[in-house]
Amino acid sequence: MKLHAPAEWWQLSREEQLAMSNGCGPHAIEPLIPDSIFGLSIEEACRIHDFMYRPDQDFPKWTADIMFLGNLIDIIEAKGGWLKLLRLHVALTYYKLVREFGRGRRKN
Repeated sequence: MKLHAPAEWWQLSREEQLAMSNGCGPHAIEPLIPDSIFGLSIEEACRIHDFMYRPDQDFPKWTADIMFLGNLIDIIEAKGGWLKLLRLHVALTYYKLVREFGRGRRKN
C-alpha cells in the first residue's frame, strides 16, 4: 500500500527519507512514543509527517496533520482484524497530540 505524501517525499531515496525523519514523536522523547499501534507499524506515516513539518518544506501544519491521520487510517484499514477499533482510537489520540503539540508551519 502506498501512503499519501508530497511528491517531494517520493523523489527521495530511502536513505534520504530515513535521514530527514525520525519516526513517531519528537526526537527528544522518541523512545517514549511507539512507532506501532498494537503491533502494527505506523512508522512510515510518522516519517512522512516529520518530512512535512521540516522548516525547508512549505506545507501548512493542518495539511501535514490531516495527511498523517489519513495515512494512519489507511494503514489500520488495510490490516483490519479484531484490533481495528482499538488501533483507530489510538490513531485518533496520535492525531490529537500532533494537532495540539506539533510544531509544523502554523500559517496558511
